[in-house]
Amino acid sequence: MRAVVSAGGTGGHITPALAVSEEIIKRGGEVLYIGNKNSMEERIISEAGIEFSPVNVQKLYRKFTFKHLLFPFRFLDGLFKSSLYLQKFKPDFFFGCGGFVSGPPGFAALAGKIPVFLHEQNSYPGLTNRLLAKYARKVFLGMEDGKNFLKNADTEYTGNPVRKLNIGKYDFEFPGFNPEYPVLLILGGSQGSWFINDKITEILDFLTDLKLNIFWQAGENNLERIKKLIGDAKRIHVFGFSSDLDKFYSLSDFVISRSGALSLAELEEFKLPGIIIPLPSSAGNHQFFNAVNFCRNHGILLEQNKYRTSKLKENILSLMENYREIKLSFKKSVHGNAAIKIVDEIYADI
Repeated sequence: MRAVVSAGGTGGHITPALAVSEEIIKRGGEVLYIGNKNSMEERIISEAGIEFSPVNVQKLYRKFTFKHLLFPFRFLDGLFKSSLYLQKFKPDFFFGCGGFVSGPPGFAALAGKIPVFLHEQNSYPGLTNRLLAKYARKVFLGMEDGKNFLKNADTEYTGNPVRKLNIGKYDFEFPGFNPEYPVLLILGGSQGSWFINDKITEILDFLTDLKLNIFWQAGENNLERIKKLIGDAKRIHVFGFSSDLDKFYSLSDFVISRSGALSLAELEEFKLPGIIIPLPSSAGNHQFFNAVNFCRNHGILLEQNKYRTSKLKENILSLMENYREIKLSFKKSVHGNAAIKIVDEIYADI
């Protein structure tokens, strides 16, 4: 099989596209990846040794900017280049994972009568996938709630293809660590979350009085500031970025986190309940819908624009008491095998 794959803009789009591409290649297939020039996807896909063809597609900004005037011209240019790539590569199908860059090759595939398959990571689909969905053979869903927003499309819940996770037992201790106490993991991403960091620092005295160990990913930009605020507080280990986040997942009992689709997929893989605080500025407020989907069974939704310190404290105490019971609500996660499932379904359909 020969496939053209496209996704870009963020790791949340690129990671599933890469996982499916690697599964196709593993089965003896060939992949051509179309993405923006000098982009995150070009770096990641090229490092993976997958053939990459560039376009220059501009996103649509949510607030007016004069850059919008360039959008139709760059879209048409991307459509033209994508058509040439498709004619030369002659794929059996197109697979898109969202991001504006996947629009031109997706529409070029439709124009060339090439079967189109999509994957949507979030509960609320992005604009490109919403536009392409009704023409696609099938839209694979990372979250079950996605079907509520794609009623004119043929959808199937497969989960979100995630990076290879190392789920196992780890040993890690730090000053004051008490193995008898539960472990809270605070996640803010590699850059950290200013909101989460600030709200945690406001309740440091409350946290240190609890029978609780804490891993705190403050982000590289916030690390020194947070370390100074913590001082010699016990049972708190602060770090900026870790290339071995699986270790902290495995050692933790519950989390405080944003609600990016792949972050929540990883929490499901590790069976970690959490206090989920959606990023209110996420496109289409998709993190809110992701959080609703996750917290239905696995956590507590805490909206940033309705935040109260007393509520955060109450939620932490609630999870300390109930995290064992909530862990039992996790079914066997589908995310680890999602790429295999998606390729199986595509091959059966072609």
